[in-house]
Amino acid sequence: MSGDCIAAGDESSRPNKQGLWLYAMAFPMVRADRAATVREDLHTLRPVGTDFLHFYDLPQKTRLSVARDAGQLDWEAALVVVQLTHPRGQERSRRRILANALPKLGHVEHVTTVLLESRARSDKHDRRTIDRLRGSLSIADALTVEHVDKTAEPLCWLADLIVGAFVANEAGGDPDPWHALDEARPLEVTWLPHDRP
Repeated sequence: MSGDCIAAGDESSRPNKQGLWLYAMAFPMVRADRAATVREDLHTLRPVGTDFLHFYDLPQKTRLSVARDAGQLDWEAALVVVQLTHPRGQERSRRRILANALPKLGHVEHVTTVLLESRARSDKHDRRTIDRLRGSLSIADALTVEHVDKTAEPLCWLADLIVGAFVANEAGGDPDPWHALDEARPLEVTWLPHDRP
């Protein structure tokens, strides 16, 4: 990808059809010079009376139309990283997903800024992971990673929509939004090895 890019990151998790816990994060990438327009356009997809766009808060009958509309916005591609785990293994899966995704975003996709949805006190776990990745030179100091309030950062809404659609497809019951997004933009899915208790 050429030019400076911004990626946003959000998570979703659900038990899958086999009873394992599916934990995933999506990282859509937007060229920095187009980010303001994409943010404005995402506001038009937000349901009236809500502070932000959230896949699982959308009525099932409107998820497909929102996914189709989001697929037409001016973003480049998305990386989805997923691991099967157990209910108490989600934080460990998140560490492994970040350790997989951040180097790729920085070194391969030339992302300069990653915006992660803030999880308040749990952000400290991400900061430790990021510090460890910097210390091992897995990510460059030039890669900025920030935690942001989801209500204030529409690019996180796009990440939520993508990861929510992915998990709904994999966990069963609602495959159409994922297929609409996958047809509209390049979506690269990386499955990490199963994290067994």
